[in-house]
Amino acid sequence: DPNSPKYDHSITEALWIYQGLDVPNIPLLKKVLNAEDYHARAAGGRVLRYWITMGYVDEPIPMLKELVTDPAIRVRLEGILACGFVPSSTAAGVALMAADYELDEWMEHVLKDTLEALKPYGKPKSEAGRAALARAMTDQELLAESLDPYIAAEIVDRLTIAEEKREEALAYYAKENGMTPPRAILDLLHQADVAGREAPYLERRLLDLDTAALFAEFSTLTNLIEVANTGALRQTATAAALKGGGRRGIPDVTKLASTKDLLSAITLLDPDEPMLKNLNEMVLSELPEVHEGEDESELSLHKLAMKAAVHLPGIREKSFTRLSEIAETAPSEKYRQAAMVAMNSLPYAEWPKGFDQYAVAAKIDPQKLAFGKEVYFKEQLCATCHQPNGMGMNPAYPPLSESPWVNGDPERFIRIALNGLQGGVRVNGKDYNSAMAPLGALLTDEEAAAVLTYVRTSFGNLSTEIDKELVAKVRNETKDRKKLWTAKELLGDQPTEEEMETMLPDSSGAADSQRQFVKMWTLQDFDGNLGGGSPARGKEIFVTAGCVDCHAFRGEG
Repeated sequence: DPNSPKYDHSITEALWIYQGLDVPNIPLLKKVLNAEDYHARAAGGRVLRYWITMGYVDEPIPMLKELVTDPAIRVRLEGILACGFVPSSTAAGVALMAADYELDEWMEHVLKDTLEALKPYGKPKSEAGRAALARAMTDQELLAESLDPYIAAEIVDRLTIAEEKREEALAYYAKENGMTPPRAILDLLHQADVAGREAPYLERRLLDLDTAALFAEFSTLTNLIEVANTGALRQTATAAALKGGGRRGIPDVTKLASTKDLLSAITLLDPDEPMLKNLNEMVLSELPEVHEGEDESELSLHKLAMKAAVHLPGIREKSFTRLSEIAETAPSEKYRQAAMVAMNSLPYAEWPKGFDQYAVAAKIDPQKLAFGKEVYFKEQLCATCHQPNGMGMNPAYPPLSESPWVNGDPERFIRIALNGLQGGVRVNGKDYNSAMAPLGALLTDEEAAAVLTYVRTSFGNLSTEIDKELVAKVRNETKDRKKLWTAKELLGDQPTEEEMETMLPDSSGAADSQRQFVKMWTLQDFDGNLGGGSPARGKEIFVTAGCVDCHAFRGEG
């Protein structure tokens, strides 16, 4: 009965019966592929794949196109996988149609394997397909390919590829498309923005252009301010337009840019940029009054104003005077903290006289912070999970910004870094359950001290420095530990009520338990043939136990 609420379920079960009997029923398959319930459509996609391999489907391409462009991500996943069983470049192009939609990590893995399987049958011919094919390649595969506009565009977008190679690719892209280098940068930035990707390298390259080059692109930049989807690009375009337009361009830029984007843009420019002095009074007017703070609804905007104010040399003393008063007397602790963070964002050598008592992070050796930042961004270390901005990846990896685990007891923070963490934590009211791998074997005492200090003084944090002697002490105390820490262990036997509320997840009972199938292995365990293993169970454990967090879905790390 088509009107039955169980109709989609019933026709799916009927399809499975035909599959089990090895009797193809293409009309029924098409009916399931058009079901309202996406679970049924996904099941139909899997049956389609089986029948393709058996040679039962004469014209699979139209059905595959429907699958890979389906609104449901699970259906698209089945469609991509099924494409890999149709030996043609057309099938590769169909699989790549999925790249126009959301791709999670599972789908990227399946798409890559599908394209690899179809490689002997030629490359897709559509522009979208060729661009998506380039995105699916590893760095090594990209560099091994002959340059074309799609390969070049992807190389430029990869921070993991040497800058020299990215510059070569950018020059090639500009020449091949008959563009000036500035126009090529803007074109690639627009492409990344449309695809929803940030492009920090290109954004930096744009701001590195000289004033004349940016002036020539002023109209394009002001258009970007209006149409860009990502905040990062709007702010970069605003900064570039300010630099290129100079004093005469300020009215146009301030008319188009939001106050948030304008304040953020100011901090992206060299503080000695001549035109910035024309924005001094505007920035001062955006600073909060000393008595503000009971209502924290405008805190995010005021944080930007504070940071912009200390960035501008012409109003630095006035800014520090206002911010020091806020740090002392504002009703809101968040406002007091924000004022301290803003002042300490400026190198201590550039501080006006008379404000030494507010210097915390500013007095830390800049070389140590630079080294810590370098360690933070090393591949497969901190930034991989916690992200370049320190905001983590919800719901797996917690933010480092304003985290009590980061800003609290420094020895506890060192223990987490050296020995890892499992079982879940709470940060800023949210629970995160992915395990953190131990980094003790990867970091020297000096590296650990530098990166932990960098984290404790970045991303809105303002905590004391960690020295390598303290790291060495904690390392020695924990040298015999073989297990990852749990939140409950780290907080001790008598955590405060505040710690329990703000640092332990709801499932705190699970926070001190080991996963039942995880064991601490020794080399002796691997003597001889282990035998008796189940690949399917192993795959389940690989994902569930958290191995996948660091080693990725294909074990590539």
